[in-house]
Amino acid sequence: MRLKNISDFRKIKMLLLICLGISFLFIQSCNYNLDPLIFPEKEVVFKELIITANNGELDKIKDFWENTMGCEIINKPNSIFSVKIGTSLLSYRQNLSSLNRPQYHFAILIPSNQIEKCLAWLKNGGIKKNGEEVKLWKDGVDNAEIIQKPTYNSTSIYFDDSGGNIIELVSRRNLQNEEEGDFSPTMLKEINSVSITTLDIRGSQELIEDNFGYRPVPKTTTGFRVMGNENGMINLVIQNRVLPPTNSEQAFPYVMDVIVQNAEPKQINIPSYFINVISEP
Repeated sequence: MRLKNISDFRKIKMLLLICLGISFLFIQSCNYNLDPLIFPEKEVVFKELIITANNGELDKIKDFWENTMGCEIINKPNSIFSVKIGTSLLSYRQNLSSLNRPQYHFAILIPSNQIEKCLAWLKNGGIKKNGEEVKLWKDGVDNAEIIQKPTYNSTSIYFDDSGGNIIELVSRRNLQNEEEGDFSPTMLKEINSVSITTLDIRGSQELIEDNFGYRPVPKTTTGFRVMGNENGMINLVIQNRVLPPTNSEQAFPYVMDVIVQNAEPKQINIPSYFINVISEP
């Protein structure tokens, strides 16, 4: 291309500089988003998570946790049944408040070096070892079974509890909680995070922070706000946000009690919904 005059040359030079500047900003933005998160000091310790399920699915959910995942089942007042998951309890009640099938998302911590063995264990039928693969929620983009999360320095597998819930098994490398040997139910350590759906992220955050002292994680968004740290966190999720790892399942609020360990007994209601966060010593 022949340049007609010096003015054309200057225009092209300016255009190149602008393109280089945009490229630099894009790269910086990517690096920023991939930087590891800095977590607040105070963790959320989950004593019990109480969720609901449709009556016709409760028996198969109970059977799944007991006879596939190998967890101890405990009968408790006011619950259909409870599942002992390490130091936490997961309790199911009958859904009496919604015409829809309730769907929840929460994460269970496993040792940081066990993610591949855990996947193989699930695909072989858990404690049944019958080759009947547990239903996995795979990545909605590339169909991956193991999902890497660089900003959290963690790796996750997601599975269905036979009731449509999105349950995450998460290994967090920063915790350095490795265990040797084959994967087993004893490696389900505790409920590590719980997602709470709300239309008011800021209001819910302030309510939780003021009453329990959990602080938000910097750089988490207005549609997905994380509170607590890697040892235990609450995820505030805006209603209708797509739930990972899927590209189709949307967050919606259903009846739920989240019982956490805190010095002062308190109970708050997440704005507009039958979702309670309750603290016990």
